[in-house]
Amino acid sequence: MTKFLFDTCPIMLWVITIIQIVFTVMTFVKYSQTKNIIYLLTGLLTIGLTYDGLILALGCFMKEGELFAALSRLRYVLHGALIPFIYAICAYALDLKGKWLKAVWIFTGIFVVLGFADGCVEQLAVKEVANVTRYISVYAPAWAEIVNSFLTFGTVIPMMIVGIVVWKKQKTPHLFLSGALMFLFSGLGVAVKDLMFYISMYGEVLMALFLYLYARKKDALNN
Repeated sequence: MTKFLFDTCPIMLWVITIIQIVFTVMTFVKYSQTKNIIYLLTGLLTIGLTYDGLILALGCFMKEGELFAALSRLRYVLHGALIPFIYAICAYALDLKGKWLKAVWIFTGIFVVLGFADGCVEQLAVKEVANVTRYISVYAPAWAEIVNSFLTFGTVIPMMIVGIVVWKKQKTPHLFLSGALMFLFSGLGVAVKDLMFYISMYGEVLMALFLYLYARKKDALNN
C-alpha cells in the first residue's frame, strides 16, 4: 500500500489540484449568482487549498531555486491567512448576528493576521519525497509554532462541533463531514509520515467538496 501511495503521488497531486480549481470556480460562480457570503468565504478558503495543491504538484517538475522558494513561501502565507475563515463560515452557518457575529469576525481577523505573520517567519528547507520536491518548515519562533498548531487543530475541531449543531438544526451533515474528513485524513497522514502532505490533500479536497455542498444547502434554506 505504501509503495502504491509513493508511486501515485505525483500524478494524483495534479488530479487533486485540478479538482480543487473546479471547486473554486464553481464556488465563486455561485457567489456571483447569489451573493451568499458563505460561498465567498468558502471560495477564499479553497483558493488557499488550491494554491497549496498547485505548488506541491509543481514540485514534480521544479527543483530548489529562488522562484520555487518564493512560490512556496506564498503557499505558507496563504494557508495561514485563509484557514481562519473557517471561523466566519461557522458563524454564518449558526446564523449568528449582532455582537456575536462581530466578535467572531474580530477573532477571525486576529488569526488572519497571525496566520499571515506565521507564514512569513517560517524557515523553509528543501525536501524530496516520492519524486516531489517541496519546501518544508524546519524552524519557526515559539509563538509561530503555537499559531500554526492552533490553526491546524483549532479550526477543524470547532467546525466539527458546529457541524453537529447544524446537522441537528438544519438536517444536513455536510459541514460536519467537511471538518471530520479533513481531521480523519490528517490523522491517516501521521501513519505514513513522509507522505502526510499528500494524504492530507485528500482531506482538503473533501473539505472543499462538502463546504460547497453545505453552501448550496444553506442557500436553499435561506430561500
